[in-house]
Order: sequence, then structure tokens, then C-alpha cells
Amino acid sequence: MFKALLLSIFVLLAVSGCSSFSHRAKSPRYSADIAESLKYPYPEEGLPVKTYTISKKELRAKLDLSPAINRIRVIKLYGGRDFSTPRYRLLDVKKESVYYFLGIRNRDILLSADGFIINSGYLFPRFVSLLPGERKAKIRIIRRGKEMVLRYNLVN
Repeated sequence: MFKALLLSIFVLLAVSGCSSFSHRAKSPRYSADIAESLKYPYPEEGLPVKTYTISKKELRAKLDLSPAINRIRVIKLYGGRDFSTPRYRLLDVKKESVYYFLGIRNRDILLSADGFIINSGYLFPRFVSLLPGERKAKIRIIRRGKEMVLRYNLVN
């Protein structure tokens, strides 16, 4: 669902001629090119993986908590050695929040969600809100200087 949301946003922007795109999509076959360009370019092999099995009911309960508890700051990072893709630092992660429940910790750096680049700070909270509709998901982060993958198996 998140993949479809991301793809539809970028296809609409490309077709409408948004100024952030240097060309207009001429036909539907270009939508596959756009989707391919949104994939995170670096492989996951050899990275530590932390797997969570999460009940969708518990996840929905966490999502229904007060917005003040589930508020998170997503700060774009600039510069660095390898910033060919956008990176976001996650701050103000509260222990009662859905983000903490998903294994996200304060000061983690977000790289991708479900293998796609997160190119806006608004997309990550949206991704988390759509998780109850998914069966599997993954988030790629940097924690304390080490890259890792958080995998989720969502069960009823």
C-alpha cells in the first residue's frame, strides 16, 4: 500500500510537470522508471536484521493513542560523505508511542521504508499509519553509526 502511495504521488508530480522534475512523463511506461528511481540503491546483504512479529490489534491501539504521544520529529540531514539519498533523524520518540513499539529509538537515522527512499519528512509517519493494512514491512535505519534493518511481520 505504501509502495502504491509513493508511486502514485511521484507519477502525478511527473505527469503534471511539477518543477522538481526535469522532464514530463510521456507515457505510462515511464512510471516504472520513476518507481525504479525511488528504490533504495544499496543492498541489504550483510546488515544486521532485527525482526518483530506484531499484532495488528496492538499496532492499531498504539496508533489510536493521543497525537501528543505519537508525535515525532523528522529532521532532514544535509551534507556528509554519502548523502546520495535523503536521510532523516528521528527525534522525540516517546516510550509509549507507536514508533518505540516498532523498535525506533531517539536519534535513529531513517534511510528507507519497504526498500523505497523516504524523500519527505511527512512520508514516514504516513508509512507507519498504513502498517496495519500490510502483512510485512521493513525500515532501514542507522543507529549509533551502524546501519541495520527492522523487519516486521504483522499478524491478526
